Amino acid sequence: SNDPASHSSRGRSRRNATMFGAAGSLYVYSIYGIHLCANVVTGPTGDGQAVLIRAIAPITGIDVIRQRRGGRPDRHLTNGPGKLCEALAIRREDDGTDVCDPHARIRLLSDGTPPPVAALAGPRIGISAATEVPWNWRLQLAGSPASRLRGVAHAHQCSQ
Repeated sequence: SNDPASHSSRGRSRRNATMFGAAGSLYVYSIYGIHLCANVVTGPTGDGQAVLIRAIAPITGIDVIRQRRGGRPDRHLTNGPGKLCEALAIRREDDGTDVCDPHARIRLLSDGTPPPVAALAGPRIGISAATEVPWNWRLQLAGSPASRLRGVAHAHQCSQ
């Protein structure tokens, strides 16, 4: 990766090996020894690319998610990467899961909604490298309560 803030920027390691695997693999890692983050590998095998899943807007299973998140308000159930992992019971052992496998415990499914034409884009947070780079890689679906951008956000045309 040419992104100094990426886990893959220094090459393959035991911790980030999944990032260098097949697209559609789940890369799960711990931050601060407390929270887990889930990423989906997006690049070709050997390239070390993944996208952090920062938030979701759950459409089913909300009662189970509420139980897992301990009675927090609905707007705080899945609006952060650690919260999302707790809500979906994603564990460190899920690292490497093929989220395209219909039999996997953790999988990505289409709800039939077409991708957005434009998304809101803002600066990344929680990184210590490449903070001066103006990459607005923190994306949000306009109008979604699931995740809020910090800083100035603008509409970004998504390629289809």
